Amino acid sequence: MNGNITGQDPNLDPNGLQNNGGPTQTVAVLADSPAINAGDQAVCAADPVNDRDQRGFVRPGDDFPNCTIGAYEYLAVAPRPYQGPALSPVGLLGLGLLLLGAG
Repeated sequence: MNGNITGQDPNLDPNGLQNNGGPTQTVAVLADSPAINAGDQAVCAADPVNDRDQRGFVRPGDDFPNCTIGAYEYLAVAPRPYQGPALSPVGLLGLGLLLLGAG
């Protein structure tokens, strides 16, 4: 198997490109799509995919050992928001001044 599926309906969302989360529009796969769990997990884990779909969601989706073929990962987990320390406005101003060489 080379990761391609031919001769079958891919069962994509008939609404086409839309906001499914992330920075770009994607076409979702439907629950009965043959692309689900059919990806090569070694390819999905390697650079430049790095276990993320086009939206930045984690691959593979929940309860699947392999990724979905294509830009949209079925039942993917959304990336977590930034959890680092918060910078205060004063801290941001100081950082800006430092970068500008004023400090």
